[in-house]
Amino acid sequence: MMSASAFTYKLPDTVSFAEGAMVEPFAVGMHAATRARITPGDVAVVVGAGTIGIMVALAALAGGCAG
Repeated sequence: MMSASAFTYKLPDTVSFAEGAMVEPFAVGMHAATRARITPGDVAVVVGAGTIGIMVALAALAGGCAG
């Protein structure tokens, strides 16, 4: 059985706890944009303005979606 330490990552001193907390939601957003095969010029609709919805919108914009 693996210990809990196998699933942890020490944040560098240059990364705040607030930034570290956003890593997983942003990974979800990037995964959604990748699965949607976003390309520059696409138009996307994100339903929901929670943390995940905002991260999906940011990932879509980063992928070139129109605002």
